[in-house]
Amino acid sequence: MLLLQTLKSHLNEECAIVYREFSAICGTNVQAATMLSKFVYWSDVVHRTEPQKCGWFYKTAQHLYEELGLTRRGYEKGRNFLISQGLLQYKRGGVHGKMHFCVNFGRLLEMVYAIKGMVAPKNILQTQIDRDNYTIPKFIPLDKWNDYLDVYKDKKANFPAINKKVP
Repeated sequence: MLLLQTLKSHLNEECAIVYREFSAICGTNVQAATMLSKFVYWSDVVHRTEPQKCGWFYKTAQHLYEELGLTRRGYEKGRNFLISQGLLQYKRGGVHGKMHFCVNFGRLLEMVYAIKGMVAPKNILQTQIDRDNYTIPKFIPLDKWNDYLDVYKDKKANFPAINKKVP
C-alpha cells in the first residue's frame, strides 16, 4: 500500500481513459482510440459550455502532446484513421490556423451499436458526411449533392477576377 501511495504522488492526476468500444472500433490503432476518447470528452465540455459552437473545438499539436503524449506522426495517424471511418471532421481556423475538430456522434453511435451486435435505430443518423468532409442533412442525396458541388466549382472557376482590369 505504501508503494502505491508513493507511486500516485509522482503521477499526474489526469488519467486517459479509452472506452472498450473505442478500442474495438479502432483495433490496433491506439492513437485513434485515445484521441477519440479525449475528443468525446472535449465535445461534451463544449456542448455544455458553448452550445453555439455545435461541438467544434480546437487542439494544437502542443495540446495533443501534453494531454495524450502524441507526436505529430501519432496524432496524424489517429486523425487520418478517424476521418476515414467517418468519425471525425476537422478544419483549420482562427488566427494561427489552429486545427478544429468535431466528432460525428451519429456515426460513432452506429458503430457502437454494431460492436454490441445491435441495430442502430434509423432516427439516430440525421446527418451524413460529404466528399469534402462536411456534415449535411440525411435527406439530401449524396450523389446529387456532389453533382451540385461540381457545378458550383466549375461556375466559380469561370467567374472573372474582381481586381482584373478590362482593357
